[in-house]
Amino acid sequence: MKKMLCLFLAAVLLLSLAACGSSPAGKPGSDETDPAKPGIESPAAENETPAPVYTLSDEVILDNDVCIFKITKVDPDDYFGFVLKCYFENKTEATSLYFTVDYPSINGYMVESYFSETVAAGKRSNTEISFSKTALADAGITSVDEIEFTLTARDSDNWLGDPLVDEAVTIHPTGKSAEEIKVPEKPSSDGGITVVSDGTCDVSVLSTYKNTVWDDWCLVFYLENRTDTVLNYSWEDVSVNGYMIDSLWSATVTPGKRMITTYGISKSTLEKIGISTPDEVEFALSVTERGNWTKDPYISSDFTIRPTGKSADEIVIPERPMRASEKVIVSDDTCSFVILEYYVDEIWGGSLSCWLENKTDEKLSFSWENVSVDGYMIDPYWMSNVAPGKRKMVSIAFSDTALRENGITEPTEIEFTLRVRKFDDWFSSDLINETQSYFPQS
Repeated sequence: MKKMLCLFLAAVLLLSLAACGSSPAGKPGSDETDPAKPGIESPAAENETPAPVYTLSDEVILDNDVCIFKITKVDPDDYFGFVLKCYFENKTEATSLYFTVDYPSINGYMVESYFSETVAAGKRSNTEISFSKTALADAGITSVDEIEFTLTARDSDNWLGDPLVDEAVTIHPTGKSAEEIKVPEKPSSDGGITVVSDGTCDVSVLSTYKNTVWDDWCLVFYLENRTDTVLNYSWEDVSVNGYMIDSLWSATVTPGKRMITTYGISKSTLEKIGISTPDEVEFALSVTERGNWTKDPYISSDFTIRPTGKSADEIVIPERPMRASEKVIVSDDTCSFVILEYYVDEIWGGSLSCWLENKTDEKLSFSWENVSVDGYMIDPYWMSNVAPGKRKMVSIAFSDTALRENGITEPTEIEFTLRVRKFDDWFSSDLINETQSYFPQS
């Protein structure tokens, strides 16, 4: 059951990333590339380089009191990419083992492998660990000479317990020694943008392109860890052409490794705010030591990139959308909050489409309290943050279950208290604290 859950979550993650770059961009589950993806020039290989010969087979990688892990065969041309065919044996008498591959890299580049396998006590399993061909091509890897990862095995009934196996693994499928491994240089591309490059790390945008399969805009990132500790990269307060978007992105890079990863901005997100091309992307970048939250970040700064080459003066910020049923809740020197319309979302149910604007030079937090629908208390648990000078389109959803339990099919009055305060100073007085009503049917 846990394996099925893991596979399902991995499939969801793959589909969410499938629009872009190093994830499959053709048919779901395939390794086709997007024909619209711009060429990223990897370091040129020598002409007529012979095809690699993979000599690894039937090699025992780990054999201890807990398990046996063996590579039985290498398949470089599998449908799912480069594949290691593996054999696992659980030597324990009463513990079901859950195996994972963590922090995998090939020839110095981090390459995701969504692998897990559960082996019952005393049982064996033949399975596969696969790596995307597209990810290898993006890094300029034509010969898989070195694969590194951490093999972990846990009690499948105690995921929070210490791992029973936590082993660093290095294998050389072509038989080359560590000294013979060549790490591809950072790819170059027309229009590439270096966000930051110092003694700690390199963060660059190699290219921006529109995916023709999913119609999303994709940013191809290059990450490099120049330290001797594991680094976690993440961003927040992301805005496109002056409008904030909800964006969850993070990546982990082990010491001395590199990564090419792609972030996609969905077509629906851009359409909601009236943007056809992301001319300006602003974000707060954070680079931290993984697992050490008390240590100050290596990098914590705001950055602006303009993928299309336009200047700041050429960026067009979309105006506020107008609706016949809209109501301006507040509009002053501090901020604006406008309810545009009530609609029924296919997934979330009854929802309000709202427009927010922060007119100050500080980050603001907007929230609703004491919310009632037709006289019944129904809390949507809504809060949203807006960076200085930015705008944002948001949806506030009401649970269908809560509405039905209170006999509400078509809300006629939604009453709430709007609170606006400084994000970094929750003990200060509210900038806005107003109780208002919105009438969806009027």
